[in-house]
Amino acid sequence: MARSNNPGLLCGGERRGSMFETVLIPYDGSQSSIQALDRAIATAKRTGATVHVVYVVDLDDIPGSHDELLADHGDELTVEETGQDILSDAVERVTTAGVTVEDTLLRGDTATAILKHVDTIDGDLIVLGHHETRRLHRFLHRSVAEQVVRASTIPVLTIPESSDGADLAWQSILLATDGRSGSRRATDIAFEFAETYGVTVRGLYVLDSRFARSTPLRGVLEYEAQKTERELVTRAAQSGIEFVWEQREGKPAKEILAAVDDYRADLVVMGTRGQTGLDRLFMGSVARTVLHASSIPVLTIRTT
Repeated sequence: MARSNNPGLLCGGERRGSMFETVLIPYDGSQSSIQALDRAIATAKRTGATVHVVYVVDLDDIPGSHDELLADHGDELTVEETGQDILSDAVERVTTAGVTVEDTLLRGDTATAILKHVDTIDGDLIVLGHHETRRLHRFLHRSVAEQVVRASTIPVLTIPESSDGADLAWQSILLATDGRSGSRRATDIAFEFAETYGVTVRGLYVLDSRFARSTPLRGVLEYEAQKTERELVTRAAQSGIEFVWEQREGKPAKEILAAVDDYRADLVVMGTRGQTGLDRLFMGSVARTVLHASSIPVLTIRTT
């Protein structure tokens, strides 16, 4: 169901852009998904995007007891009617903010339904609420967030519950990069965010201590780091973006999370590399750890 409210010219210095034209937000009315919706709205106001809100009816995810459902929604409501009510709440929030919105009730496996709908609407960004309490357990308990991050061919912005009350306009972006194709796509988006919001990008290359012990391999990794630094410094200068570079050595996920605190970053941008083989190891050892441990939003971009 489409609900259109053309924002027209944006106020407060905000500008229409082309970075994201279609933002998908899975929503269930929980505090975590409200925070994710706020982020989606803020992004849409900056870029002129349409927000697509979805509620997924997953038969494996119905509350553990009928009483639990009735306590919140009353005995006259079916599960689908409950979903429609929740969608209506989201639509009201988005339209009140002056952003164009569309809403859809989906059915089936949650991750699969989200990913299929992204293709249907030709989405540019998925925004996911993320916490470990039962009410949003479909986003974490069965690793739906990980499934979406791992399989999505478009960027996924994961919003942790601990980011509640954070400034919705990014102030400092941490770009975790290794110079490979997935990281290059992440760089494209990090720099576009920096241009849109007028903020600093801090590039971080972590020399993985597991491989740095090998002298020949260390030389290759250090060469790759230097090449990546040159490319990013040059590109930032050409785009007029304030850019700071740092190279660290250690466990990548640990160093990324430490850099978040050191820089007081409010957004991590990082590339991932797919679903199989060593890519699955990467997802398990770095991106997954950052997603679960980060206190700030994480934007992941998988190489295609």
